[in-house]
Amino acid sequence: MISKIRSHTLPFTLLVMCIGVLAAADAIAQQNTRPQGMDEVGLEEVVVTSRREPGAVIGDITPEFQLSAQEIRALGVGSVSELLVALGPQLGSNRGRGGGRPVVLINGVRASGFAEIRDIPTEAILRTDILPEEVALKYGYRADQRVINFVLRPRFRAFTSEVGVRDTSEGGREGADLGGNWLRIQRDERLQFDLKARHEEGLLENERRIVGADGLPNADAAYRSLAPTVDQVTANAVLAKPFSEGSSFTVNASLDDTRQRSLLGLRPSITGPLPLRRDIDSREARLSGLLQGTRSGWRWSSALNAERTDSDTSTGGETLTASSRSDVIDIDLVANGSPIDLPAGPINVTVKGGASARNIDSVSTRLGTELISDLSRNQREAQINLDLPIWRGEAEQAALGALGANLNYAIEDISDVGSLRTLGYGFNWAMARKLRLILSVTDEDGAPTMQQLGGAVVSTPFSRVFDTTRNETVDVTRITGGNPSLTPDRREVFKIGIGSRPFEEIDFDVNADYVRTRSRNIIASLPLATPDLERAFPARFQRDAAGRLTTLDARAVNLAGRDREELRFTLNLSRPWGPQPEAPFPQRGGGGGGGGSRPAVSGSTPPVSAAPASAEDEAARRARMAQIGERFLAFARRGSAQFTLTYTQRLQDEISLAPGLPILDLLDGDSLFDTGAAARHELEAAVGANRDGFGARLVTNWRSSSRVESAAVTSRGDLEFAALTTVNLRVFADLGLQPWARDYPFLRGARVSVVVSNLFNERQSVTAPNGTVPVIYQPDLLDPQGRTFRLTFRKLFFPAFQPPGGRAG
Repeated sequence: MISKIRSHTLPFTLLVMCIGVLAAADAIAQQNTRPQGMDEVGLEEVVVTSRREPGAVIGDITPEFQLSAQEIRALGVGSVSELLVALGPQLGSNRGRGGGRPVVLINGVRASGFAEIRDIPTEAILRTDILPEEVALKYGYRADQRVINFVLRPRFRAFTSEVGVRDTSEGGREGADLGGNWLRIQRDERLQFDLKARHEEGLLENERRIVGADGLPNADAAYRSLAPTVDQVTANAVLAKPFSEGSSFTVNASLDDTRQRSLLGLRPSITGPLPLRRDIDSREARLSGLLQGTRSGWRWSSALNAERTDSDTSTGGETLTASSRSDVIDIDLVANGSPIDLPAGPINVTVKGGASARNIDSVSTRLGTELISDLSRNQREAQINLDLPIWRGEAEQAALGALGANLNYAIEDISDVGSLRTLGYGFNWAMARKLRLILSVTDEDGAPTMQQLGGAVVSTPFSRVFDTTRNETVDVTRITGGNPSLTPDRREVFKIGIGSRPFEEIDFDVNADYVRTRSRNIIASLPLATPDLERAFPARFQRDAAGRLTTLDARAVNLAGRDREELRFTLNLSRPWGPQPEAPFPQRGGGGGGGGSRPAVSGSTPPVSAAPASAEDEAARRARMAQIGERFLAFARRGSAQFTLTYTQRLQDEISLAPGLPILDLLDGDSLFDTGAAARHELEAAVGANRDGFGARLVTNWRSSSRVESAAVTSRGDLEFAALTTVNLRVFADLGLQPWARDYPFLRGARVSVVVSNLFNERQSVTAPNGTVPVIYQPDLLDPQGRTFRLTFRKLFFPAFQPPGGRAG
């Protein structure tokens, strides 16, 4: 008991120490404050002349992190999708139901959907803001996802092409992809087309070191896929355009066609073993639109989204076919304004109303027997969010900072579940970006999905399952599908978030979050056979006379509850590296096509004459153009270095399966999931640098060791999960920034990248006390690919360069 109390006390002690250090650092920074002269401003830096930055989000909650265009370029990624992957730990939320991508904004306003922004090249991004979950409430979303806001350049035009190849160091799983993207931005008008194709070869069991329960390779290893063969084609188009003063519309259409082919082993028959091959063809079409504008002091937006997904599955050798069609339509209206003024400032109100309809039709055939499933769900929802200023005057902010309160309420009516509600409240205190504190509480109901309630019940033979009761891996008949007796769950989430940028002169951010979640009646499937689950749900497990597991009903059930506590620290440091040349031109209201914005700099460049009067003038103009080109090249080759550290400590993770049964501690030997034991500590450290057109980024992920206790009735020993460290490396070169590339115009905007994932080919090690490895936890089954290499050539085709006041040179 004492050790457990100490384990909970240590993180809070660290949190208090962190606050003290930040306060002391802030005091020192204030003492050392001295008048500064006008700094030389980089081409991709924003000169803030007012309290609110261009493209900033609604409200007074400041970003946890901000990335400039130079910092984004230093990551070496090419699109918003790749940028989100690179920023993964900073975007993760421990408040949601299973994670997911963050809420995405463009220039501080809602996007029609993720497809609208996923293909935008990073060169078109001027700034990126990462904000806490509470900001999502101001845009009509739930406070369970972080928010990322992309501020785009006011002008940009380029065609981007990319070709890449990939392979693994141990062979197999070769792949190639090809893509093209055209984007034009003219302030509030945006037009984009994107087309991508991808192919990945399958990976078979006989291409890796995998054995069966007898210690020998499986006889059908050449007919079992560890990863399927994949062919995919994706098309995406976006049009955003203003149609009146302060109003605009966005239309986004996307198509996706994916084909997967995999082998499932050999099936005995009277004519000999028959290979089982599964083909899955899926097609997804999506059309979304967004109207937004301002009226009478209110900012409003209305989104419409329609999706259709068709899927066909066939399994050769089993005469099993299945087809399904899913249709989704969503519409909502969100309005934000400040209708009432208080002594401390205006009340900010966000209201949302929405409706959606979902339908899934499926037909499966096996041995001539048809199984038909027809699921539908209609949903209506309403939500209101109030931000109430408590004190916000200049005198109060100077002494006490700004303090505000938040209250939000949402109600949903779901046709096959009933009425669900969400209630939340909290406080937000900040002294600019020097120090920020957020406290929030959320109490919400959650509905099971349509598939969890009414999905077709399917039995799949020869499914590999680890039976912890006997500490063995067995092939069982696995039952999946819907459980109509499921009921909604309920969660209570309490969060304290602290953030600071202690030094104005240094781009250094510190954030700490403590989150406690109390869930009741939680919905979970049964992927693992454990004695605890078998005691709680005995009808879900069938064994033969020898006690060997033969059938596992993995359909979702309601568990009594789960209690979790988690603490997360994030540090982010970015510094210039080497000389920082000034921008070639003064700011003139935005950036040129693909070249970037033009902030003010010390000094100015004389305008270039549009019509030279003589040959001498023409020679002088060309000399000035060459000088400007040199300054552009030197400026774009500026260097920077970044360091990011994200540390997560799980303080508590306990599950109660049913009333009257012992509570399971997932951090102390118990497990319910086929991924194994939960790690108490996780760490990701990323360091990157770029200069003179070359860059590299090294990302290290570490997870602490853990164990799963075996069943007492067998006494076969615990399973030990060793600590795991993986390292990923990205190296890139911007060829167009090299002096020798001036003689090769094609190399302008060209980049070569090499990405090595799992650099040291590390895999999770799972062992029993006698040193053996359970079949299902073999390293090559947990991570079949291992070390992978990817080589990419990317090229931006810009329009002809047009200098200020002159013509292309």
